[in-house]
Amino acid sequence: MATWADLIEVVARLCVEQRRWTVAAQLYGAAAGWHGDYDQVSWFPTVARFSLSNQGRTRLGDPAWTEAYEGGRRLDPDRANQIADELLIDLRRQLEVGSGGLSLRETEVLRLVAAGLTDGEIAERLVLSPRTVHAHLRSIYRKLGVTSRTAAIHAAAGIVMPPGS
Repeated sequence: MATWADLIEVVARLCVEQRRWTVAAQLYGAAAGWHGDYDQVSWFPTVARFSLSNQGRTRLGDPAWTEAYEGGRRLDPDRANQIADELLIDLRRQLEVGSGGLSLRETEVLRLVAAGLTDGEIAERLVLSPRTVHAHLRSIYRKLGVTSRTAAIHAAAGIVMPPGS
């Protein structure tokens, strides 16, 4: 159960990153309750454990955070796991939407297009035939709703060139 508590806590940290303060508080509460009941030793140092928790508390406000946290402590393991599963499914959907629904290979091809490589150069780099590269590009255009290399690069700017790169 202590390992499950650690996993639930990781999902709570993801909730903080996504600014889902109330659910983060619930999951932190569930994890804390399980740690208290089943595990005296934590996988995470106390400082790391509570730094993101405190960020969520500050954003949500003490009364709301405490209410959600205590509600989380009362959650049975099945309900806490169900909440975590739903959040992970939602995160997966967000990642798919954020990538324009492109496959990993399509994303690789688009990054190389953005780097200025020709279809032949991309084919050589990825050990594909130029026809396969062209098929990937057609699929990319269809998924992004564009008709050119330049439009595809602009449509997928966050995918091709992640912020800060």
